[in-house]
Amino acid sequence: MRAHRLPALRVVVLLVGLVTGVSLAESRHEARQLKVGVVDLAAVFRKYDRTREADAQIGALRDEIDREGKRIAVEIENLRKELAAGAPGWQLRREELKLKAKEFEVRRELYDERMKLATDRLRLQLLDEIESAIREFGEKNSFDLILKSEGRGWGSESHQEREQKAHWEAIAFHSSKLEVTGDVLAILNDPEVLKKRAPLK
Repeated sequence: MRAHRLPALRVVVLLVGLVTGVSLAESRHEARQLKVGVVDLAAVFRKYDRTREADAQIGALRDEIDREGKRIAVEIENLRKELAAGAPGWQLRREELKLKAKEFEVRRELYDERMKLATDRLRLQLLDEIESAIREFGEKNSFDLILKSEGRGWGSESHQEREQKAHWEAIAFHSSKLEVTGDVLAILNDPEVLKKRAPLK
């Protein structure tokens, strides 16, 4: 019985060794063939056609808020002039002025919040579309990893902004061969793809 078991045991050991060797070889092969790309997220966001659409919406909202603010400011100024001229009912005008000034202060806070919410909502919608395009490109082209970079557009930024970006940036250097920014933009700005996008809101 023992004489029959030993050859069988040797076969098992040999098979285990063979499988282990193949697995190690495959692991080394996969490591050598790892496909990596880098996308400049700031550049994609800046050059994405829908970013201009979002900027236009934010600009229109800002103009609307500015007009409303100017209207209230004119009302406040007229009340001040009436008070300064000693118009009849000045006590009532004084109360109206206080209420209008308080309204202006409250509205300004509400407008700031409204602008922030609208801006954040639009930016998140765009970022979702950009990240979806990155995933689509990566899957179609068999990438193992696509890293996000924030670009190097520091020419018009303050020293503090540059310092903050230096802390945020995860990639200090990468070869231009890894760049896939243009490929991602090609997907995003495809006219057929843009037609199917839901309206920004």
